[in-house]
Amino acid sequence: MFNYPTYLKPLSYYSQEPQVSVIARATTAKEAGKKIVIASGVFDLLHDAHKRYLQKAKEAGDYLIVLLESDARVKELKGEGRPVWDQVRREKEVRSLPFVDDVLVLPPEFKNPLRYEEIVILLGPDIYAESSNSVALDHKRKLMEKYGGEMKVVLDEIAGISTTTLLASAR
Repeated sequence: MFNYPTYLKPLSYYSQEPQVSVIARATTAKEAGKKIVIASGVFDLLHDAHKRYLQKAKEAGDYLIVLLESDARVKELKGEGRPVWDQVRREKEVRSLPFVDDVLVLPPEFKNPLRYEEIVILLGPDIYAESSNSVALDHKRKLMEKYGGEMKVVLDEIAGISTTTLLASAR
């Protein structure tokens, strides 16, 4: 169904629920002429900067799918004691935002740059919305260009607002 390049072996993760349903909804939205936007992140202790980023991402298109890092990946990225909220709680909090249309929890393998390509193949986004402090911006830009989309910085970093800062100030 999806046109995978020969060098990319599909993950079975995306052939299971609820991932299959998210992909199907994205396909339906795309077929209906909606501009698909993806935005990725950890979203631990969902705060104002997260909300502003996701709201700006939604403004870039019609249908916003938030790509949520798995608990295993967050621990790898942020260290011991993280995430504070597990992926079930983080997904629920993100999904509750009125401008978020869907949420896809990413597999732990998402650290591999080829997995970014797979998600673009599966969801067919027109826009990959990012904040200015996101990692791998150049890689995401090239990937989106390869598949006919655009990587767009929708929000400049908001200094002093992060989960890490919030946790440090609470101590």
